[in-house]
Amino acid sequence: MGDVLGAAQTYILSASSAINTAGRQRMLTQRMVKSYCQIGLDVRRDEADAQLRDAMILFESQLAGLKRYAPSREIKAILAEIEADWAPVRASLSRPYDKNELRRLVELSDNLLAKSHKAVLLIEQTSGKPVLRLVNVAGRQRMLSQRVAKLYMCRQAGLNDAALLKELERAKDEFKSALQELKTAPQNTPDIKAALDNADTQWQLFEHSLANPDKPLEVMVAITSEKILNIMDRITAMYENLPGG
Repeated sequence: MGDVLGAAQTYILSASSAINTAGRQRMLTQRMVKSYCQIGLDVRRDEADAQLRDAMILFESQLAGLKRYAPSREIKAILAEIEADWAPVRASLSRPYDKNELRRLVELSDNLLAKSHKAVLLIEQTSGKPVLRLVNVAGRQRMLSQRVAKLYMCRQAGLNDAALLKELERAKDEFKSALQELKTAPQNTPDIKAALDNADTQWQLFEHSLANPDKPLEVMVAITSEKILNIMDRITAMYENLPGG
């Protein structure tokens, strides 16, 4: 996750960078469980172990940055809830992989995701800048790339129930819908349009991998989800730097 780590900001000076950072927190809630599950499945294990460690460090450093930035009491309150809810997630992730712990970890991380998303929306509403919706939507695509990969890995690990499969299909549909919204945004520059086309191409490869549960394609899911994550992170930064951000 070198590109995403390289883009991370500890000190936040604007609403657009706050939304980008808070949005990255959403992604990390899913990435950490995806990496944990990959370790259990022995899919690119060394890489997954490094991803998990780096994601945990980044989540904590970005949370500290958001707390320093928080411009309202309401935002401060939701960040305090996130900090409290993070503690049991961190504890579970710090222990060796345990398949029996996986379902609980999925539930805890999804609760953390919901509150992290609320933080993004509160920052967006406080700013009152329309262009920041694009930062939010593009940033959320990072999360969806990791959520889809996480749900796929969980399915491979044995959490193959109807509710999980429904969430997997829902996340795929949300990614495709949001990608079309971004592609029609009037603010798009030629560079943004080209990057979105690249994301679309990678997504089609990703969907093909998701359609087959064979072990070799678990590796492909891991690889293509990384590519989509990094492309969408660059696109989010492009929207962040548009005039009015």
